Amino acid sequence: MERLAAFDEVRKAAAELESLIANGPMVPSVTPEEIRTYLQSRYDFTQPLELDNVITDVEQMLRKWQVHVTHPRYFGLFNPSVTIASIVGDLLTALYNPQLASWRTSPAANEIERHTLTWLTRMFGLPDGAAANFTSGGEEANLSAVVVALAHAFPRISDGGLRQLPASPVIYLTGGAHHGFLKIARITGLGQRALRTVAMDEDLKMDLADLARKVAEDRKSGLAPLMVVGTAGTTAAGVIDPLPELARFCRGEDLWFHADGAWGGAAVISPTALSRRHRRRGFHHL
Repeated sequence: MERLAAFDEVRKAAAELESLIANGPMVPSVTPEEIRTYLQSRYDFTQPLELDNVITDVEQMLRKWQVHVTHPRYFGLFNPSVTIASIVGDLLTALYNPQLASWRTSPAANEIERHTLTWLTRMFGLPDGAAANFTSGGEEANLSAVVVALAHAFPRISDGGLRQLPASPVIYLTGGAHHGFLKIARITGLGQRALRTVAMDEDLKMDLADLARKVAEDRKSGLAPLMVVGTAGTTAAGVIDPLPELARFCRGEDLWFHADGAWGGAAVISPTALSRRHRRRGFHHL
């Protein structure tokens, strides 16, 4: 009963905060100097402070000095809303700190993850036994995709590194793809020149004709076309590239096909977004 009462308090506090945010300003009026002066005056790290006081102070700073992406009039970057389920999920995770590196250390959390991922792979129309894992966000997911693509195309790279490559790999994507691929190209050692920007059509979708032309030109130049990045919901416009057509092209050209569905991919589990058949049409080609 005490646990239920505690969660009721969380629910009540979340509802109150939601109302406060909805009826207050969305964008703060503050300068970096104002916040820095405030922090320096209160937190010099020489003396311990009461936890309750710190919690109250930080909560007030966040309420006052933050763009409230949960505000009903916020239509900026697609930040997810805060729900009771997400708050309680973070609370439970913080309370128990499950370690998923080994099944033995957290059997329950590992099986919950496995069960959920199995359901998600089926929703995407992927075959039974498909490998899946959660990531911290789209950039980690995209980095994983590039690493896997490299290991698939060049098995010796895991031991010998980039020096084992017979030719320079190329990744194809549009200007609407996530800019994190610039960082990924640097992290993997491929370099920014490994990214080839494909033209977009009038609907801001990847132009298949330009993709085919660039792949052919790169092969003639002695490069190694590696993968195509199709986006399921671009950051700026929410555009979905022609995933089924891209998948067929990649299969014919023996290229790794990666669908970046960092947020548009969520439509696959939405009962109102599109019909399930249409939602899965692009992803079951992966």
